Amino acid sequence: MNNTIYILCKDSSEMIQFESVQEGQKWLEKIDIENREYFCWDSFGNVLELGVKNGKDWLYIESGCNEEKNELNKYIIENNINKFINNIYPKT
Repeated sequence: MNNTIYILCKDSSEMIQFESVQEGQKWLEKIDIENREYFCWDSFGNVLELGVKNGKDWLYIESGCNEEKNELNKYIIENNINKFINNIYPKT
């Protein structure tokens, strides 16, 4: 089973990929997550939402909504990054 999590940084269009929430927690910053600086999706193209909670395992991921998927699709088109992520973000 592929648990890959893809992150797209809104301010730089940089792509990051993690194999687990714990790995993402090592690289992502709480303040950036709280400020919604990232788009996130899984290997099936499901948009995910990043969140912050208290404790050692502070990063959590849950299913995103259609509004977030629309926002991601718009960002991809407006920033002309289709060619870079088509193979990892299957549009449905």
